[in-house]
Amino acid sequence: MKSQGLIKVTDMFESKDENLERLGDLQLKRLSSDAFFLGIGNKFQKDDHLMALKGGYEAIRHIDKVKELIKVGVKSLSGHSDLTTTLLALMHSPVHAIHGPMFLPDFTESKGVESITWDSYSNLLHSITINRTVHSQFWRPQKQNLFVDWFSKERFRDVRPSVSPREFHLETNITRKFCGIAIGGNLSIFLRQCGTHYLNEFYLQQKNILFLEEWSSPIADVLNMLYYLKLKGTLKNTNLICFGSICPTEYSTSIYDHSIFKEIADLVGVPCVFGVNFGHVQPQYSFLLGKMTQVEVSSSEIEVHQRLDSQNFS
Repeated sequence: MKSQGLIKVTDMFESKDENLERLGDLQLKRLSSDAFFLGIGNKFQKDDHLMALKGGYEAIRHIDKVKELIKVGVKSLSGHSDLTTTLLALMHSPVHAIHGPMFLPDFTESKGVESITWDSYSNLLHSITINRTVHSQFWRPQKQNLFVDWFSKERFRDVRPSVSPREFHLETNITRKFCGIAIGGNLSIFLRQCGTHYLNEFYLQQKNILFLEEWSSPIADVLNMLYYLKLKGTLKNTNLICFGSICPTEYSTSIYDHSIFKEIADLVGVPCVFGVNFGHVQPQYSFLLGKMTQVEVSSSEIEVHQRLDSQNFS
């Protein structure tokens, strides 16, 4: 792996946990050959790239700490899951909100770091660092190692269930090229944050592309949350919804059920694409929230272009 900048791991959006900090320190030492990880801490400097130590249910209680990141002038923060709260709050600031990996869940696998995960993240950092105007990626269907509790013993065994999607599934009868500001993250967090001042209404009033992570909740709950978004009027300016995978649980034994895809698309009344690698899966793709984004979809590839400035695509 090659670094595109030095990365500081932060636990500032989590409650202090000595066991987690000890585990994090051990993993940093295990990755000592990758000197671009500078350690775990909460002292930052201007232009630092930050990566969350992990997500967590208490992230919302620390959301006001985004003011510190903005004041110091850090360059970026990467995370997902419950860190959706923080990323959405950062969208209207100079700090780049990266929906991407977190250190403990995504960089402590016994067999090393997924190259696709690292390349997607580090290439994005490089574009940010050199002030590139447009960052482009090409996402392809990948075998997904689905989420297992990283603090359990199973994380270090070769037991994680895998899914091998043959293609992306697109539910729409219209154009396969879409444009809008990238918003989203964890579905339940995004739903709750709508209507608060931590999700600037500006983004919901513009044409947007909504990215929603993989889910393991009962399908009925997912459908209800999506319908709440529709009732709130949140989806009225949404041009496309990109969904992660449906994870297998006791509630959902089918990973790629086309009838579910159609039901979701009919419910929200918005073009949808399913089976994209982001969220609690490996490998995962990284992208920016709050930036003008152009997406072109086929069954074998999703072409993603994001403007790092404040301009639109012509």
